[in-house]
Amino acid sequence: MSKYNKTILTNAGLDLAAKASSGKTKFTITRAATSTEKLADESISELQQLTALPSLMQYGEINNVADSAQDKSIVIGTELIFNNKDLSTGYNINTIGLFAKEDGSDKEILYSLTTAVEPETMPDFKDKVLFKFNLTLFVVVGQKDNVTVNVTDNGVVSQKELTKAVQALPQKEDIANLFNKIDTDINMLHQTINTDIKNLVALNSDSGNNIYNTKINLDTFSTVGISKFLGCQLQSDGAMAGFDPTQGNLYGWIFDVPKWNGANTYEQIVYISDYGQGSLTYMRTKADATSKEDFFKVANDIDLGKIHTIANPLEVDNKTNPDSLTEPGIYFSKNGFNFAKSDIPNGYRSDGKTYMSVLEGENPGYTLNYFQQFMFQATKFNFECWYRAGYQYGSNAYYTVSFTNLKDIYSTLKQISVNGGTAVSPDDKGIANITVPAPDLSPLEAEINKRPLTVNKIASDSKGNVAVPIPDVSGIKNDIQNMQNQITSNALSAMKSWTGTLTQYQALTSYDPMTMYFIISEYEVVVK
Repeated sequence: MSKYNKTILTNAGLDLAAKASSGKTKFTITRAATSTEKLADESISELQQLTALPSLMQYGEINNVADSAQDKSIVIGTELIFNNKDLSTGYNINTIGLFAKEDGSDKEILYSLTTAVEPETMPDFKDKVLFKFNLTLFVVVGQKDNVTVNVTDNGVVSQKELTKAVQALPQKEDIANLFNKIDTDINMLHQTINTDIKNLVALNSDSGNNIYNTKINLDTFSTVGISKFLGCQLQSDGAMAGFDPTQGNLYGWIFDVPKWNGANTYEQIVYISDYGQGSLTYMRTKADATSKEDFFKVANDIDLGKIHTIANPLEVDNKTNPDSLTEPGIYFSKNGFNFAKSDIPNGYRSDGKTYMSVLEGENPGYTLNYFQQFMFQATKFNFECWYRAGYQYGSNAYYTVSFTNLKDIYSTLKQISVNGGTAVSPDDKGIANITVPAPDLSPLEAEINKRPLTVNKIASDSKGNVAVPIPDVSGIKNDIQNMQNQITSNALSAMKSWTGTLTQYQALTSYDPMTMYFIISEYEVVVK
């Protein structure tokens, strides 16, 4: 049985209670929370210094306000409820904290702490069994009239509502009439069943259609009507998905319904009660009493719950270890998975939204169940996709390799070589810097040397040079000089002359470009 110490107010809680006691403020106790932190060995002063609840696990509900056996004006009791609904991992409730908020302030403070001498254990919700932990914490609030408690309405009913509900219940006469009507309906139903369904009465007898402690071959079982089996084993050459034909001590029903009276073709329905994780139902159409058609499995809620899609994945929390995911399906975690530090894949964001697809495979020649896991994270500009394989042995799963980023395998260049030479790996950007070797031209040089080189039939020397003689151009130079002299002579013969004074020269109205003008002055002769 759990046991808890007296409640301790934090320093912030003491200040708030003191202000409320003097009428300087009012405040509200807002909510309660649990923690796995073991604080029972801490001193009162150490507890009072806390401003936040460490290792917070979950918030509870404040169900009611209770009167204190102490001074009711300064002490109130808060009735708290915590439950395990949707809790994936159980834990010990080592500490409970109350939070409060001063009127006019948006800041919530840790008001008080209650530590465990012997903590209550909150189980997980994996078996769908709801567990509730109720307790009442008495805390000093300074002045009760200045304190409000946020009470959750769930599960709370007022006296007025209770009286109204009781008055709405059926009265004694109504209940008697209801039972009479039920008796009448049952009698009519019993008559209908006895009339329309053959052999049903025999099911309640010691013999009849009851089958005990034997192996039933469904392929040859052709008893028309409804047969009940107890402690039996079922077998069929027709496929039955999800059924183990080696399992014995089964209970259930077999329905063989002919298409019509006397027909060889009939519907066979097999109902197996409480088969491990639920009941199983199979049905098939048999061509005759010895045919071996495959069964269709009628899906139940458990089967439908295993159908996961990207739009409807199985949501898990960030405490889920990927090694535990061996059941085929699509899983989703808002804040990533619980990897060991050494197992975190390259590029993985530990708090990112993550999808995990688990595929069941097989390895021919081996009896172990093999699994493939694909993990995917995406952001606005990028994505990462990892892969690994594993196998299951008994009830334990073993993943033999770490996650590998598929982008490392398929998206970037691995290595490159030139003409089968040494392989070169790329850098982080996928660029491989390769050096193309200088070609060996010596064979071409040897080939060229084999061929003689001549210019105007003159062969080259040992170094490949060809001595080409320079022609005599002295005669050409004389011809050019004679031509220049002739041009000068012709130009002079075409020229005219004019002689006069400067005044006369300036009086001319135009000048002939082919006339040479001689201007005579007192000092000199000017030619223009």
